[in-house]
Order: sequence, then structure tokens, then C-alpha cells
Amino acid sequence: MSDSRDGSAGAQAPREGEDRPVFVPPSGFGAAPPPTEEGSTPAGPSQVFPPAPTPPGAAGSSPAPVGPGAGASMPTAPAQQHAGAYAAPLDAAAMLRPGIIPLRPLTFGELLDGPLKAIRHNPKVMVGVNALVSLASMILMYGLGFGYYGSLLAISDADAAYLSDGTFGASNLDIALLMLGSFLGALVLLISTGVTSLSFSRSVLGERISPGEALQRGVKALPALLAQSLLLTLGYSLIVAVVGIVIAGGFVVDTGLGILVLVLGVLGALVLIAWVTIKLALAVPAVVLERRGPISAMKRSWELTKGRFWMILAVLLVATLITSIIQQVITIPAAVILPLAMYTSSSAAVILYVVVMALMSFLGVLISVAYLGGVTAGLYTDQRMRQEAFDLVLSKSVQERAAAAGWGA
Repeated sequence: MSDSRDGSAGAQAPREGEDRPVFVPPSGFGAAPPPTEEGSTPAGPSQVFPPAPTPPGAAGSSPAPVGPGAGASMPTAPAQQHAGAYAAPLDAAAMLRPGIIPLRPLTFGELLDGPLKAIRHNPKVMVGVNALVSLASMILMYGLGFGYYGSLLAISDADAAYLSDGTFGASNLDIALLMLGSFLGALVLLISTGVTSLSFSRSVLGERISPGEALQRGVKALPALLAQSLLLTLGYSLIVAVVGIVIAGGFVVDTGLGILVLVLGVLGALVLIAWVTIKLALAVPAVVLERRGPISAMKRSWELTKGRFWMILAVLLVATLITSIIQQVITIPAAVILPLAMYTSSSAAVILYVVVMALMSFLGVLISVAYLGGVTAGLYTDQRMRQEAFDLVLSKSVQERAAAAGWGA
């Protein structure tokens, strides 16, 4: 008995009296779903990647016969039926991997390597647009916080009272501007998370999203991304607040009990925060690619990560370690310049310090949003392929796009 999941056997002969084209999946994708009727919606999860363009010619029209006896009725071979339905026989290898990743569940290494391929495939968006957004974010953060950072360099004349409140002599206005700059910088940076997910999703299909479209859609997703970020911040704050209250209560009862509660409470809070972070790690791609609201996207992420917590944790942990090591190497120049600029009130030294710190932060942020954002988008695609057979949806989309483009015509 032959295995119905083996897609390498080729096209099946049509049944007697049946002239429908046979859908031939690439090898390894299992049994092919039957062709859908004209105008019907295919079963399964909705395709959130960009839809295929409309094939040339009127819907339902057949290609004009050519050659001798064009007007005569003659039987059509299965291969000819396939060519008439999809404009050209498609290469199985191209179907399996039309873009930066294969259309199947991904391995650990492919999840880590996918963002690098996405950067090489569309550097104008992954590097160019993200660089512009990151630069705007750093200008806001360090530009508005210039007064506060400048006060950090004037500590040579500071006494104990000067340093006791942690402001390092900065005025209330400087502190307010620092907080405003940090908020606005983080807000602008949310655009990059959406841009990276959009570019990665197009690269999966071998396409390149334009910088203008990526930036436009990233800006449109900004309100939902901001609301989602605020909800996460509120949730983490509640966890810390509850643990703090429990620890304080333990010290009120007994010092030894307070120390025990402190250790267990801190460890418990870290585990809980890590668990929530992994369960909601795919919320950003859900917002951008499925255009969901913040709460709906978090629910979607919670469902997609079922049964894969440890794998997702391992991938994100390794990706974070990689970016952290690169960022540490980048900040070496700042570590050299800082001691030279310290203990001076020279305006030139202050400007040099702030500019160098902003530049190092810019490079570190750019690496983080491009690589970590790509890893997250890859995990989102992988989970959908594992849970929803999304690889078949994408494979069918590739065939439809090939037909619309007239490959082999």
C-alpha cells in the first residue's frame, strides 16, 4: 500500500469524466487538498501574508489552443492540465524553499539563521529602515536627556549630599526631559518591531517589501503595539508589587522569615515574568501580520506557544546572548572614552561623551531589533506551520503567484 503522504509520485490521472486540474504539492507536504471551486475560500487558517495577485485573463477562462487542430477537441494529459492550471510546472525545490526558509517546521539552527538571511535578502528594510527608526529613537533619548547625561560628568566637585538622592545634581527639568525622551524613544522604536516582522514574512515567500510600505504599515500598527507594550509593563509591575508586599510582610513578622520570603519571592517573580514573556513572545507578529488588537494578539500568542515553551525559550535565550555579546564588543570605545571625559565640566567633553554613548546605543539597538525581531517572526511562522499546516497555505500561495506571473508561459 502506498503512503498517501508521499508527494513525490507526481500528478495523479484524473477520474473518468473529470477534467479538473490535480493540485500537486511539493514532496514532503503530504496528501494534497482537492482544488477549490471558483470563488471559494480554501479551508484552513487564513493567509496573513500578502495575497497573491490576480492571474491575467478573465476568471475561469482557459488558455487558447495553439498548433494544428487547435479547434478540435482532444484529451489533455495530467501534466498539461497542471500547466494549464498554474501556467507552468513548478520546480519542487523552489516550491519547498521559495524564500529564506524552507516551508516546513524549522530546526533550532534555521530559527537562528533565518534573520541573517532576511537581512541579506532585503537590507533596505531590515537595515535601512530600522536604522532610520533607531536613529530617531536615539536622538530623542539622548537629545532630550542631554542635560542629565552632562551632569554625570561633573561629579568631581560633588559632595555626599550632592550624590545621595541619585540625581547627580541634575535639575528637575533635566530629569523630566530624560524620562520624556526615554518614553518617546521607546515609542518610536516599536515601529522597528513591526517593520522587521513585515520584511521577514515577505522574504519567506521570496519577495521584498518596499521601505515605504514597510514604514507605513509599521506606523499603522504603532497604536496596537503601544497598547500591548503598556499592558505588559502594567502586568510586570503588578507582579513586582505583589512580591514586594509579600516580602515586606515577611520582614514584619520575623527577620529570618523575611529573608526566606525575599529569596523565594525574587526567584518566583523572575520565573513568572520569564514564563509570561515567552508565552506572549509572538504577540508582535500577530499584531502586524494578522492586524489584531493588543489583547487579541496576546491571546493568539498564548495559543501558538502551547507545547513549545522550552524550545522557544532556548531559541530566544541563545539569540539574546548572541546580540548581547555583539553589543558588549561595540561598547568598548565608550568604556575607553568615559574615563577620559569623567571629572570635567568641559562642554566639548560632555558633547563627545553623549555622542559616543548615543552612537553605541544606536548600533546595539539596531542589531537587537533586526536580529531578535527576525527570530521572533521566524518562531511565529514556525509555530503556525506546526499547528495550522501553514506551510501548505504558503506553498499554495507560491503556486498562485507563479501562475499570476506567467512563469513558463
